[in-house]
Amino acid sequence: MCIRDRYMGNAVNHFESIGGKPFSFEFEFLGEEGVGPGPSREYFTVICHALRLPVHNMWRKTSDGSLFPSPIDPLDLREFKHSSNRRRPKADDERDFEKLHLLFRLTGTMVAIALLDERTLDLPLSPIFWRLVLDLPVTVADIALVDRELGEVILELSAISHHKRQGAPPEQLLFKGVPIEDLGLTFTFPGYDEIDIVPNGISKAVTLANVDEYVSALAHYWLVETVKTQVHYFREGFRKVLPLEYLAHFLPTEIGLLFAEPDEDPHWSLEELQRSILPAYGYNEESRTFKNLLKLMSKFDLEQRRSFLLFVTGSSRLPPGGFSGLHPHLSVVKKLPNPAPKGARQQTADEMLPSVMTCQNYLKLPDYSSYEILSQKILYVLAECPSGFQFS
Repeated sequence: MCIRDRYMGNAVNHFESIGGKPFSFEFEFLGEEGVGPGPSREYFTVICHALRLPVHNMWRKTSDGSLFPSPIDPLDLREFKHSSNRRRPKADDERDFEKLHLLFRLTGTMVAIALLDERTLDLPLSPIFWRLVLDLPVTVADIALVDRELGEVILELSAISHHKRQGAPPEQLLFKGVPIEDLGLTFTFPGYDEIDIVPNGISKAVTLANVDEYVSALAHYWLVETVKTQVHYFREGFRKVLPLEYLAHFLPTEIGLLFAEPDEDPHWSLEELQRSILPAYGYNEESRTFKNLLKLMSKFDLEQRRSFLLFVTGSSRLPPGGFSGLHPHLSVVKKLPNPAPKGARQQTADEMLPSVMTCQNYLKLPDYSSYEILSQKILYVLAECPSGFQFS
């Protein structure tokens, strides 16, 4: 049983209690009608969304929209490592490292549970992050995916080194028209002369002869050193449920697909919806309301798609395989009005709202008289569904 406005505290208690013993997690929210797999799916979705909130400063988006840990500021990282009690005075712009460790450990545990139980997660972790988790090498090119501005500089310096090895003339070995030696660079982190990226880096000038070494050292520091604490605690949480060797069968680019399908249009085309969504109990493929629903769904934008999935299934992402991967399949059934009390006016379909059975992936849809009314009612409940299972 979970209290909605205390979900993060609930998550810490639930996931931290795992200790290698058999377990099964099914959740429901206190004071709400939803029971079964649907609330459990929503619980994981709510936690995923919470972990992505800016207040936690856990992630940054890469160029492909996936998530990579926000780098710990090099000075903060160094001071934290050398602090005797690992506590420093906190300012508004500083992160609570102990809290950060807890959240990454929680994330690792949750991800492993999702893999084990074949749950959908709305947490698109970057393949670069998965390479670090699996202790695989990263490349200089990866930095441009994580930090576009720094990556452009590093790739330009790397290109100069490549041209030098190819015997290019001197005019092709300049950085924005300036010789490498005149840039005044040392083997330190840009903007932090006190942070060496190699031993005694402050005393080592960057030259045309060693620029390739500088590029590799800087990329390693930025992609590995500033996130290795986060990776460590993610691994620690993951290992509470599964060995990391479980992931060795997959490429880093494949692991994210185990949790959810990419947000791609083909799954939401009218043709795909007609193939994947089942009319039942009062509707058939030729029913006007069923056809109007599929028409509306095919026009959803990304936010509406996720809201619809959350409303009907409890998860805001499609599982691997798209709609065909839902078990049971998404079904649309006719919702009939309750009999009116004696002497009272009978409610019409146009006055009713859709409702759901998330445990069965059922959408209970009144037989609306027009596409416009159906659209109005559906969009209304999508706007309200984040607050709970009021429409179960």
